[in-house]
Amino acid sequence: MKIRLFRILTALVMSAIMVAGCKPDVTTAQTNTASPTGSTTSTTPQSSSTVGDPFIPGEIIATLPVYPGATPTTELNPGFGPPSFPLTLPIYDSNAPGYQSASAQYVATATVDNIVDWYMTELSGFGYTRQGESDGGNSTIAYRDVAFVLPSQPAVTVQVDIYTGSGPSTSPVFELLVIYTVPLPKPAAENLPNDIQNVRIDYLPNVANEVVKTFSDTESVNSLVSMVNGLPVSPDFIRSLPSGVSPQTFFTLTFHSISVGDIVITDVTYDGIHFGDYPLLYDPYKFFEQAVENMLGIQTK
Repeated sequence: MKIRLFRILTALVMSAIMVAGCKPDVTTAQTNTASPTGSTTSTTPQSSSTVGDPFIPGEIIATLPVYPGATPTTELNPGFGPPSFPLTLPIYDSNAPGYQSASAQYVATATVDNIVDWYMTELSGFGYTRQGESDGGNSTIAYRDVAFVLPSQPAVTVQVDIYTGSGPSTSPVFELLVIYTVPLPKPAAENLPNDIQNVRIDYLPNVANEVVKTFSDTESVNSLVSMVNGLPVSPDFIRSLPSGVSPQTFFTLTFHSISVGDIVITDVTYDGIHFGDYPLLYDPYKFFEQAVENMLGIQTK
């Protein structure tokens, strides 16, 4: 069994997700689409597909830098190799988004650390931040995966996957994998109106470190409204709580609208972002949370 497939199936032991892959043509970006059930096919999305157009991963991968001296390759290890499964894709149940992906593979005369360090520096210059990393392997092959995300496009993940064989002279094969997680349908009423006058933030309510501030300046109000309206609907993935821990309100935002009145949005740890009785909203990389803390002048890192 392929190492990557075994790793995925182990992680998804409580899920019915089945993952299938095929060897890509690495001289150009390989396109993949996934259905809401999680199955994978290697076909270019059609206009009638669930992922639709434009093909965002194709646009992103064309902008990514390639490690100096690396060359496109089709020489993958027999029975194992890209395209890979998204490293940061959570475990989904019935309410699951589809995703688009594009990948390209290269061979490089370099160490794994050289490639990882180079991409960490280069992608940081593009505004990406590292969001996850894993490694593993067996007696035949080893892999190391690093995932990056762009705060302005949190639905897009760039993954660098590096594979090395057991031979001392084997050059690493690395894959650039771009994944776009297609947002789930969001009710129009779950967007804030454009007549918000002010926002009251209650951070860590009812605890010793509680901070309460109200913002009425146009820049702050518009920034918070834009971020809330950009949050995706949370998928149905398996949530687990540490032993003895229960969900708690992290912060509450009260938006005052001229036409609607007060609209309350609550971020609950281990749960999601509540907006009335609408579907839970999702802040997968905590960008919204960090923005709220920055507005309050709270340093947590």
